[in-house]
Amino acid sequence: MILKLGNKNESVKHLQEILNFLQGSNLLVDGHFGDKTKTEVVLFQKTNGLSIDGVIGRNSLRTVRELLQKAYNFVVFLDEGHGSIYKGRYSTFDKYRGKFKEFEGVLFKHWDEYPNMFCEGVFNRIVGTKLETAIKKQGIQVVKVGRDWDNKLENRVYLAERHIHQTDCSGLFLSQHSNAGSGGIAEGIIAFTTRGENYSDECSQHILSELDKKDVFKRMWLHTRINRALPYVWNKNRKDYFDTSSDHERNFRVIFGMDQQPSRNRVGAVLMEYGFFDNLKDAKFISREDVINEYVDALTKAIVTIQDNVNRKISILANYFKTP
Repeated sequence: MILKLGNKNESVKHLQEILNFLQGSNLLVDGHFGDKTKTEVVLFQKTNGLSIDGVIGRNSLRTVRELLQKAYNFVVFLDEGHGSIYKGRYSTFDKYRGKFKEFEGVLFKHWDEYPNMFCEGVFNRIVGTKLETAIKKQGIQVVKVGRDWDNKLENRVYLAERHIHQTDCSGLFLSQHSNAGSGGIAEGIIAFTTRGENYSDECSQHILSELDKKDVFKRMWLHTRINRALPYVWNKNRKDYFDTSSDHERNFRVIFGMDQQPSRNRVGAVLMEYGFFDNLKDAKFISREDVINEYVDALTKAIVTIQDNVNRKISILANYFKTP
């Protein structure tokens, strides 16, 4: 089979779908091998070390099959938010008191003893550890893109994308946070993505759907915000979203960074805000171990669903050009 400029058929349609999936192309799937499709074919050939002629022939098709096979490897890139582990203990830098503190890992009982930032940093690691364990029990690979120290958010994107580039996997970049900096005006659980109607948004909807099934979360706000350009948070007093782009909030760099990558149509990026520690009502609720376990269970089930959906899509794409 040879596909080239000027062709118009079902095979070109299938090629366009595959290019959109593998390298984040934004081709209209119309079956017409026009200039835009040729440009994406040239990029595909260049990226994969093939002869660059803008024509899909035997070698290019072989590479397509190989990459689709690799994409069955589904990976969760887990960013555990802010916080550190020091001498084997959960730790954080107490911004209010200006000193490094250690914490034994016991859930909080006396809130007045711990400033918000301290609670946030330690709690992120507690939830992150539980989440990592639960995902691995499902046989899903987890790559932690944070470190035992609180590394820069941009570095977490780099670590994930380096792994994706080396393995050509599919997956989910999950940035898991609690929050202590909303000024006491935010509450509940929020799933943030960067744009509407893309793969990341689809992943966030699976997560929110599983959370919504849990009776324990019926009393909390459960919503998603599609950020087209700027970060927003929920203002419970105004019952709407407000712009925090001029604020200190920088967590959104991780999902913005991931959604700029060629893998964006096979590796989703979602940032979860699980409760707000400067909201005492929220803080006491989300720290309950039964609530944490329900939260982790919901996210794990959503991830299994996301993996199943990706594998089904790969199977369909792989079947298009199955015969050598």
